[in-house]
Amino acid sequence: MTVEKKVDESWKEQAARERRLADAQGTKDRPGQAQGAAANGIEQASRGQLPPGSPPGSAPQTLDPEPMVEETGLPEPTFAAFLSSLSMQAMMALGELPIPGTNQRREDLEQARYLIDTLGLLQQKTQGNLTPEESQFLENALYELRMRYTQRLQASIPPPPGEPRR
Repeated sequence: MTVEKKVDESWKEQAARERRLADAQGTKDRPGQAQGAAANGIEQASRGQLPPGSPPGSAPQTLDPEPMVEETGLPEPTFAAFLSSLSMQAMMALGELPIPGTNQRREDLEQARYLIDTLGLLQQKTQGNLTPEESQFLENALYELRMRYTQRLQASIPPPPGEPRR
């Protein structure tokens, strides 16, 4: 039995319509015009301003199409930031960095290994497609994480009976 997977790509058309509409209305460059898509959509839906047949939470036609990155204060997503995020998570799992919010360190070697393996997979799958800087960052991060993982793993293995712990 084969299951045919259907992908809804209507969002692309919706985004293009919103961009054209925003450009035509000149709202793109007006300060204070942008609101979060969800908040704006909920607010306009409550006033009955969403087009008929719009799914819940969908954006109205007048939504500013600029990325929400600016609205949230988050940095622009880049591959290097993604790699850095995975590396930081692995460092937290190794107990090298405190967990945000708790400021406590917790070692979870299984999670650390999973994250390191994920970075290794990304290295394999992106080989030849990264900038020299991205490639070097990934190589250095993997080396450092693998070394720290090995040290933590060795420290967690009890010595054979009668042999002193190092």
